Amino acid sequence: VKFVNDNRFGKVLSLSGDHNSFVTLPGEVLTDIESISISGWIYLRSKQPGQRFFDFGKDATKHFFAAPAGTNTQEGFQALVTAKEANKDGAVSTAIELNKWVYLTVVIDVPSKSMITYVDSKPVAEAKGIPLDLTTVLEQQSGKKNLLYIGKSHVAGDPYLNAMIHDF
Repeated sequence: VKFVNDNRFGKVLSLSGDHNSFVTLPGEVLTDIESISISGWIYLRSKQPGQRFFDFGKDATKHFFAAPAGTNTQEGFQALVTAKEANKDGAVSTAIELNKWVYLTVVIDVPSKSMITYVDSKPVAEAKGIPLDLTTVLEQQSGKKNLLYIGKSHVAGDPYLNAMIHDF
């Protein structure tokens, strides 16, 4: 992982898509939360499916993520909450543009049981009736079991993110 100079934002994080090119956040940052909003600027350099803007959770069966270029099973910008293989709830829209700065936001509102995704501050997809709360995918007490990745998937074999990121 390295920082590069960008004409628009100055210094930005550059993830090359290579193995071990990702960022890990401390697991404790997402303890004692009910709902969450995650946003940031992304400059996607590859449309390879499976890349993750972020992937937060306990493991590959209990996590929530944003895949700006889709996954191997579905195309488009996706934000999903997964509690087990058969239980996937998410918002899906068209894939984001390549080689352009795009502002992505994912909002999980547990009381209203909804997830809304935004691209450049405009809502693009919504999932309603999400039966999960974040305790299903995140350890709320100690946080040590939480694995919070930027640019890496919990799913083995998925590619690493090939993008620049600003203001995550």
